[in-house]
Amino acid sequence: MKWLIVLATFVVVGTTVVLFHTLNKEPIVGILLPIDRVNSSLGSRIGFLIALKDLPNDVEFVNIDYTSTNLKKVLERATKKGIRYFVGDNYSSDVSKMGDLLIKTHSILIESMVTNPAVLDKAKYAYTLSPTDDIQAKAIASYLEKKGYKSIAIVKDTSNPEYVNYLSEEIAMDLKNVKPEIVSISKINDIKATPAAFVLIMSAENAVKISKIIKSKFFGSALIGSDRTFNVLLLKNFQAVSGMIVTGFVDTTYLSSKFSEKVTKSDLSLTPRVILCYDALKVAYRLAKNHISAGNSQSYLNTHTFMGAVGNFTFNGKHAITPVYFYKITPFNFNLVWRFGGKSDDF
Repeated sequence: MKWLIVLATFVVVGTTVVLFHTLNKEPIVGILLPIDRVNSSLGSRIGFLIALKDLPNDVEFVNIDYTSTNLKKVLERATKKGIRYFVGDNYSSDVSKMGDLLIKTHSILIESMVTNPAVLDKAKYAYTLSPTDDIQAKAIASYLEKKGYKSIAIVKDTSNPEYVNYLSEEIAMDLKNVKPEIVSISKINDIKATPAAFVLIMSAENAVKISKIIKSKFFGSALIGSDRTFNVLLLKNFQAVSGMIVTGFVDTTYLSSKFSEKVTKSDLSLTPRVILCYDALKVAYRLAKNHISAGNSQSYLNTHTFMGAVGNFTFNGKHAITPVYFYKITPFNFNLVWRFGGKSDDF
């Protein structure tokens, strides 16, 4: 029954708090779900849903719907109800609004894909399942240099500014042999010469739109997308983005067939977002079940091993330890083509 209640919340309009269990049990984990980003957050919802089905019933889960404009008020309301553990698939810009409240209420937030290290450092009790953008920037710069691109344009959109600005600037600094041109998505037509490669720091929705422009105006340029760009929407629009290289923080080839079947039943492609949200909820569950205080949260995370969808993982400071994986979008799915970090930086 638990999963049916969660699934029903996918179409809820407005800000609501829905209990997954009828009994008033402690502790409680609040699941932050953005109702104004339903299309882009389907993968995260499926990941949370599968984790809920796999977990015991000794922790209560509360669905907390919010929009980008009322997030802080919704979170304040939840903390006043006594919720001190949260899990989400938010933007870096979202978490930047939550840091003071987490500190004030001694609440813990486990994120799936927030990657800006400055935001995480300011939000004292916020942690992420993804490597931070200083690591991702080095990975993307290394890939660009490995391919030998002599001219590069970095295109960023305007949403989630903490993320797009930081990652764009870090990539530019990490490139040793090329000084890239950094432009906003609205200025792409101002680029005169055709770059050897475009790096897209933006949402999947914008990546689909801009890829069509790039392929028509800048024929032959390679396309590389960041972690936020890698979304199921890309796979649904493969004609526009076929051949694009995108980063992710999970090696899907090591997934168990049982987990893959669960995702397939949801009629959703298995992207890293699904897996990271699954793992994030399991981490939040462990913290809540063991009544870990905010003050002890970092010590606990850094000294324990967690079982995720693709095996065990650990934390180092504010983020989980994982390589950066590079996938190529194909007409049928996506293929792993390169890896930065871990056992080897090449195949």
